Amino acid sequence: MGKWARGVSIIGAAYTPFGNVLETPAIKGMTYQDLISWAALEALQNAGITPNDVDSLAVANFQSETIKAHSLNTVMAEWLGIKTKPSITFETACASGAAGLRMAGSMIASGMDDIVLLVGTEIFNSVVDDDLEEYRKQPAVRVPLDRNIWQDFVTYGFDQAYVLPIDFDVSSSMYAFPMQAYAKKYGLTPDQLDDALNATVVNNRRNAAKNPRAWLREEISVEAKNAGFSSEQEYLKSKYNPFVCWPLRSLQMAKMADGASALVLCASDKAKKYSKNPIELTGVGHAAGYYYEPDSINLSSEMAAFDQAYKMSGINPKDIEYLGLHDCCTHTHITVSEMAGYFAPGEAWKAVLEGRTAFDGDKPINTGGGCSSMGNVGPTSGIAEIGEAFMQMRGECGDRQMKNPPKVSVCHALGGGPNFGVTVLEKKD
Repeated sequence: MGKWARGVSIIGAAYTPFGNVLETPAIKGMTYQDLISWAALEALQNAGITPNDVDSLAVANFQSETIKAHSLNTVMAEWLGIKTKPSITFETACASGAAGLRMAGSMIASGMDDIVLLVGTEIFNSVVDDDLEEYRKQPAVRVPLDRNIWQDFVTYGFDQAYVLPIDFDVSSSMYAFPMQAYAKKYGLTPDQLDDALNATVVNNRRNAAKNPRAWLREEISVEAKNAGFSSEQEYLKSKYNPFVCWPLRSLQMAKMADGASALVLCASDKAKKYSKNPIELTGVGHAAGYYYEPDSINLSSEMAAFDQAYKMSGINPKDIEYLGLHDCCTHTHITVSEMAGYFAPGEAWKAVLEGRTAFDGDKPINTGGGCSSMGNVGPTSGIAEIGEAFMQMRGECGDRQMKNPPKVSVCHALGGGPNFGVTVLEKKD
């Protein structure tokens, strides 16, 4: 993996509150256009620039079927005031953040652009009302689903004769396999494995409780008490957190949400013109693969993405001070954190149990709350996860801010297909 021919930095980031546009007060009634505009304009303001400064626009969107529209970039270019400039809609599912940075970074590194606006949005909790005829007057989304939005979609196996229905509680159960292999390899008892996986939920919720834009902001201890339980573990082993596929439980799965996120990328040689505190993008990795490799804890394509990013950046995994994971199932806090070199093999489960991966621990993971608490908005989450790392590195995370802003952060992405991505961010002196 070669380095950029020209340095690339992130100078702005933002994400909207995550939740349900039918219910969550902060985003209730919002459309795709509303959500993207919020995230994009806030990120541009954070970067100290206006839409006039943007050279190209890249829009990540996975479920355009929910508004029965395509080429969302054309709509957003109009709404953001940059319609006469290049734009594109793209997706690699929840790994779109990493893929978008690779694409946008290459556009800047080539010298073709100086500033690229990368945005993502998704609405999973409602669909367009077919009975409304006038587009300008109809809400983009209003009608509650009377069925699982995923039931008409599949993930292909080796060919179209082998398909996996998309339902996050069901399809995420495939992640039971690497956890079973992990327990076998390191000799964990069923209770130890259960406790460690439940601890990932406790840590995510502690982080989300400090994040005003996360969806679920009530700590597990409070939720347990309100349900009449005397301890978190008793609650997390109850009917309120049933097994989906052993050893994985329901609260360890992503909570599908609505929202938008944005990043502003800029050539490093021009970044200081706009921002006093740019963060350099020094490594990107991306690979596609298959979900299951027999008796494997770590998938070969996922490892390849880490290898690419680390070779490009030249970092040593021991230098990582913050790790962002796409935890559509929170097992990644254990298996992928070790794959990343953040923890030694066989040690992550203990660190999670000890609370070390919470925002105030010595090895933080997903300080925004992760997909189980902040919410999973598909491509939007992949961009927001990088934005969270960016804000931590600049000391902008408020009550969930790490004691020492990290100088090296790594963000992992996992998207349906599957697609895998890894991003390395560095704060240079």
